Parts: sequence; C-alpha cells; structure tokens
Amino acid sequence: MITMDSIIDLPKSTQEIFIRLIINIVVLFILLKYIYFPYNGKRKMYFTYYLIGIMIFIISSFLGMVDIQMGFALGLFAIFSIIRYRTPPIEIKDMTYLFLVIGVAVVNALVHFAEFWRGIIISNVVILLSTYFLEKHKPRKTVLRKQLVYSPMDFSIINNVDLLKKELETMLNMPLIKVTVEKINITKNELTVIIYYKVTDNQKSINNINSKVKYTR
Repeated sequence: MITMDSIIDLPKSTQEIFIRLIINIVVLFILLKYIYFPYNGKRKMYFTYYLIGIMIFIISSFLGMVDIQMGFALGLFAIFSIIRYRTPPIEIKDMTYLFLVIGVAVVNALVHFAEFWRGIIISNVVILLSTYFLEKHKPRKTVLRKQLVYSPMDFSIINNVDLLKKELETMLNMPLIKVTVEKINITKNELTVIIYYKVTDNQKSINNINSKVKYTR
C-alpha cells in the first residue's frame, strides 16, 4: 500500500526531479517550436503535444517515486485508457510526433544513467538532431503518381495496357512508367486511370497533364 513513509523516502531527490523537469520542458520547446511547427505549421497540435509531454513526465515521475501495488497501477492505467481524446484520426506523421513527445517525457523522467548529465543530454540531443535531419532532408520522389480522367478514343483499349500507355504518352507528350485503370464510365465516355511517371521538370509536366485531361487528382 501507499504510505507516507514510502512517499517521504524517495529514490530520487527533489533536486534531480526538478532538473529533469527543466530539461524536459526545454527539449519539448525546441522540438515543437523549432522543428515541428516550422515544417508542419499545425499550431493546434503544438498546444496538445506540449501539455501531453509535461503531463506524461509528471505521471512517470510519480510512478517511479512511490512503491505502488500492481493492482493500483493497473487501475490507474485503466482510467487513463477510458478517459482519452476522442478526436478524428490524425496523420501518421502527427502520430509519430505524439509518440516522440511521450518517449522524450518518459526518458527524461525515468531512465537512469551512470553519468546523469552526460546520459540525459546525449539522449535528448540525439532525438532532436535525428528529427531535425529527417525533416530537413526528406527523400525526393523519383516516381510520381497521379489520377486523371479522360475520354479514350476506343474503350476496347483498356484490354491492352501497352496500347493504353502508348495512347496516354502520345496525348500527354511525356513518357510514362506505368498505367492502371481505376474506373470506367461508358455513359459519360470517361476513363479514370492512374499514371506513374518520372520527370525532371515536375511543375511543367503537371501543367501539361492538367491541360490535356478533364480533371486530375
């Protein structure tokens, strides 16, 4: 059971907890202010991530400070699983940043290093530099994908992918890597296809496509 003696006899000093909290706040500020927001621009997520990071740190520190029974711990996490955010699904990248914020808070709150200062600073610096590098140097797309709708000369062409690909290449005046048929609308005389292409002048090719078909996505 949780007793006053177990709370007083803390395994971590108050000074260490305060230092860890300051480090956690600074790291979260740098991560969200100078890495997440400039490359994603979602101001509403900035508020959410920051408070989640601080709250996870406080909860993790509390669980690491007191000697609690297993039943109490499971009940505590059951409450957290019931009282949760009911929001629309978020993007994979935003979910990754949420996991990153939680991970930073847990590392700063619970992980012990042989040399406290060196260990915790190196861990946070590695996280920040890795995130910044991946945001700054995103891999370029070598193959682009685009959906377009056009009116074919003959619908029988859909039975021959090579002929369909050649017709689209002639119409768009650009080489295509692959063509797949997605939807056929004989009533409207429309064919929905997905084209895969590699270009050196992306904007010029996109404008060329837009001028030759009914509409694109």
